[in-house]
Amino acid sequence: AVQELAHAMRGRAGAVLDAGCGTGGMLARLGPSALGLEYDSVAAALASKKAGRPVACGSVNEMPLGDRTLAGYVSLDVLCHGGVDPERAAKEAERCLEPGAIALFNLPAYGWMLSAHDRRVHNVRRFTRGQVLALLAGRGFKILKASYWNTLLFPLMLLHRVTERDDAE
Repeated sequence: AVQELAHAMRGRAGAVLDAGCGTGGMLARLGPSALGLEYDSVAAALASKKAGRPVACGSVNEMPLGDRTLAGYVSLDVLCHGGVDPERAAKEAERCLEPGAIALFNLPAYGWMLSAHDRRVHNVRRFTRGQVLALLAGRGFKILKASYWNTLLFPLMLLHRVTERDDAE
Protein backbone atom coordinates (compact mmCIF):
# COMPACT_ATOMS: atom_id res chain seq x y z
CA ALA A 1 0.00 0.00 0.00
CA VAL A 2 2.78 2.42 0.90
CA GLN A 3 4.64 1.78 -2.37
CA GLU A 4 1.50 2.34 -4.45
CA LEU A 5 0.71 5.54 -2.60
CA ALA A 6 4.31 6.78 -2.86
CA HIS A 7 4.26 6.11 -6.61
CA ALA A 8 0.93 7.90 -7.04
CA MET A 9 2.06 10.85 -4.89
CA ARG A 10 5.36 11.31 -6.74
CA GLY A 11 5.83 14.99 -7.55
CA ARG A 12 2.90 16.12 -5.38
CA ALA A 13 3.20 18.25 -2.27
CA GLY A 14 0.81 18.44 0.65
CA ALA A 15 -0.46 16.57 3.67
CA VAL A 16 -1.35 12.87 3.58
CA LEU A 17 -3.91 11.71 6.15
CA ASP A 18 -3.84 8.24 7.65
CA ALA A 19 -7.56 8.11 8.46
CA GLY A 20 -8.06 5.63 11.28
CA CYS A 21 -4.35 5.35 12.01
CA GLY A 22 -4.69 3.10 15.06
CA THR A 23 -1.45 3.07 17.01
CA GLY A 24 0.54 4.56 14.14
CA GLY A 25 2.31 1.70 12.36
CA MET A 26 1.39 2.88 8.87
CA LEU A 27 1.53 6.55 9.83
CA ALA A 28 5.21 6.14 10.69
CA ARG A 29 5.84 4.80 7.16
CA LEU A 30 3.98 7.53 5.28
CA GLY A 31 6.67 10.16 5.69
CA PRO A 32 7.08 13.69 6.97
CA SER A 33 3.96 15.14 5.32
CA ALA A 34 1.68 12.60 7.02
CA LEU A 35 -0.77 13.22 9.81
CA GLY A 36 -3.14 10.89 11.56
CA LEU A 37 -6.76 10.72 12.58
CA GLU A 38 -7.87 8.21 15.19
CA TYR A 39 -11.18 7.78 17.02
CA ASP A 40 -9.68 6.26 20.18
CA SER A 41 -7.79 8.83 22.27
CA VAL A 42 -5.37 6.28 23.78
CA ALA A 43 -4.48 4.90 20.33
CA ALA A 44 -4.14 8.48 18.98
CA ALA A 45 -1.61 9.35 21.70
CA LEU A 46 0.34 6.14 21.02
CA ALA A 47 0.31 6.82 17.27
CA SER A 48 1.63 10.35 17.69
CA LYS A 49 4.44 9.13 19.92
CA LYS A 50 5.34 6.18 17.68
CA ALA A 51 5.24 8.06 14.37
CA GLY A 52 6.40 11.45 15.59
CA ARG A 53 3.55 12.98 13.60
CA PRO A 54 0.48 14.98 14.61
CA VAL A 55 -2.61 12.89 15.29
CA ALA A 56 -6.08 14.37 15.76
CA CYS A 57 -8.67 12.51 17.79
CA GLY A 58 -11.88 12.27 15.78
CA SER A 59 -14.06 10.27 13.43
CA VAL A 60 -13.81 9.69 9.70
CA ASN A 61 -17.57 10.34 9.69
CA GLU A 62 -16.93 13.99 10.58
CA MET A 63 -13.28 14.91 10.18
CA PRO A 64 -11.80 17.91 12.01
CA LEU A 65 -10.11 19.16 8.82
CA GLY A 66 -10.79 21.98 6.40
CA ASP A 67 -12.16 21.59 2.90
CA ARG A 68 -9.61 20.64 0.22
CA THR A 69 -6.67 20.47 2.65
CA LEU A 70 -5.27 17.02 1.80
CA ALA A 71 -3.07 15.84 -1.07
CA GLY A 72 -3.47 12.22 -0.02
CA TYR A 73 -5.80 10.04 2.03
CA VAL A 74 -5.13 6.53 3.32
CA SER A 75 -7.93 4.42 4.81
CA LEU A 76 -6.85 0.92 5.79
CA ASP A 77 -9.60 -1.36 7.13
CA VAL A 78 -11.69 1.55 8.42
CA LEU A 79 -14.92 1.64 6.38
CA CYS A 80 -15.71 -1.87 7.64
CA HIS A 81 -15.88 -0.72 11.28
CA GLY A 82 -19.13 -0.66 13.21
CA GLY A 83 -18.79 2.99 14.19
CA VAL A 84 -18.18 4.13 10.62
CA ASP A 85 -20.83 5.09 8.09
CA PRO A 86 -19.15 4.33 4.74
CA GLU A 87 -21.25 6.92 2.85
CA ARG A 88 -20.47 9.70 5.34
CA ALA A 89 -16.79 8.73 5.54
CA ALA A 90 -16.44 8.76 1.73
CA LYS A 91 -18.20 12.13 1.59
CA GLU A 92 -15.83 13.51 4.24
CA ALA A 93 -12.78 12.18 2.39
CA GLU A 94 -14.00 13.81 -0.82
CA ARG A 95 -14.60 17.11 1.02
CA CYS A 96 -11.10 17.20 2.50
CA LEU A 97 -9.20 16.18 -0.64
CA GLU A 98 -7.87 18.86 -2.94
CA PRO A 99 -8.50 18.49 -6.69
CA GLY A 100 -6.31 15.75 -8.15
CA ALA A 101 -5.51 14.30 -4.72
CA ILE A 102 -4.88 10.57 -4.27
CA ALA A 103 -6.93 8.30 -1.98
CA LEU A 104 -6.12 4.71 -1.10
CA PHE A 105 -8.73 2.43 0.49
CA ASN A 106 -8.04 -1.10 1.72
CA LEU A 107 -11.07 -3.12 2.81
CA PRO A 108 -11.87 -6.71 3.75
CA ALA A 109 -13.61 -8.60 0.96
CA TYR A 110 -16.85 -10.54 0.72
CA GLY A 111 -19.61 -10.19 3.29
CA TRP A 112 -20.08 -13.95 3.43
CA MET A 113 -16.58 -14.19 4.93
CA LEU A 114 -17.50 -12.11 7.99
CA SER A 115 -16.01 -14.06 10.87
CA ALA A 116 -15.62 -14.25 14.64
CA HIS A 117 -12.35 -12.35 14.20
CA ASP A 118 -14.20 -9.56 12.37
CA ARG A 119 -16.65 -9.28 15.24
CA ARG A 120 -13.82 -9.15 17.80
CA VAL A 121 -12.21 -6.19 15.98
CA HIS A 122 -15.60 -4.47 15.48
CA ASN A 123 -15.85 -5.08 11.74
CA VAL A 124 -19.51 -5.28 10.74
CA ARG A 125 -19.20 -5.32 6.96
CA ARG A 126 -17.02 -6.56 4.14
CA PHE A 127 -17.12 -5.35 0.56
CA THR A 128 -17.07 -6.62 -2.98
CA ARG A 129 -15.14 -4.71 -5.63
CA GLY A 130 -18.46 -3.59 -7.12
CA GLN A 131 -19.70 -2.21 -3.81
CA VAL A 132 -16.50 -0.19 -3.34
CA LEU A 133 -16.64 1.13 -6.90
CA ALA A 134 -20.26 2.20 -6.43
CA LEU A 135 -19.50 3.86 -3.09
CA LEU A 136 -16.49 5.82 -4.30
CA ALA A 137 -17.60 6.62 -7.85
CA GLY A 138 -20.86 7.86 -6.33
CA ARG A 139 -18.82 10.38 -4.36
CA GLY A 140 -16.96 11.61 -7.44
CA PHE A 141 -13.74 9.61 -7.01
CA LYS A 142 -11.94 8.67 -10.21
CA ILE A 143 -10.92 5.02 -9.76
CA LEU A 144 -7.36 4.31 -10.90
CA LYS A 145 -7.18 0.73 -9.62
CA ALA A 146 -9.55 -1.59 -7.79
CA SER A 147 -8.50 -5.15 -7.09
CA TYR A 148 -8.44 -8.00 -4.61
CA TRP A 149 -4.90 -8.31 -3.30
CA ASN A 150 -5.04 -11.54 -1.30
CA THR A 151 -5.88 -13.98 -4.08
CA LEU A 152 -2.94 -16.27 -3.27
CA LEU A 153 -4.09 -16.65 0.34
CA PHE A 154 -7.79 -16.85 -0.51
CA PRO A 155 -8.06 -20.69 -0.58
CA LEU A 156 -6.53 -20.89 2.90
CA MET A 157 -8.76 -18.10 4.19
CA LEU A 158 -11.82 -19.82 2.73
CA LEU A 159 -10.89 -23.13 4.37
CA HIS A 160 -10.38 -21.39 7.68
CA ARG A 161 -13.75 -19.61 7.44
CA VAL A 162 -15.57 -22.82 6.56
CA THR A 163 -14.03 -24.76 9.47
CA GLU A 164 -13.99 -21.95 12.04
CA ARG A 165 -16.52 -22.14 14.86
CA ASP A 166 -18.68 -19.05 15.18
CA ASP A 167 -17.56 -18.63 18.80
CA ALA A 168 -13.86 -19.26 18.09
CA GLU A 169 -11.44 -17.32 20.29
